[in-house]
Amino acid sequence: IDRRALPEAEYVSASTARPRTEHEERLCELFAEVLGCGAVGIDDSFFDLGGHSLLVSKLTVRIATRLGVQLTAKDVFQAPTVAQLSELLPTARPARPKFRRMSREKGTS
Repeated sequence: IDRRALPEAEYVSASTARPRTEHEERLCELFAEVLGCGAVGIDDSFFDLGGHSLLVSKLTVRIATRLGVQLTAKDVFQAPTVAQLSELLPTARPARPKFRRMSREKGTS
């Protein structure tokens, strides 16, 4: 099979439910960004829209960076919709701070 000759898959949101909160709105944006698709509804499953385990990692990193909370891949697999994930945000651990480059001076450890 010549896979390059196949048309790109297009994933279309099955949900028309709009975000109700700021967290849902931000998660919808992150889903769309990571998946490379248009509008995402709050009841759309990450995996039904073309998500897979590698993209889950990308999503959790962006959630940590942009929302300041740390979700795991397991969280996304158990709660694959925006509505379900947004329910986890209030009890999620704060994201770890970014690493900072430190200068090394002689005589310090």
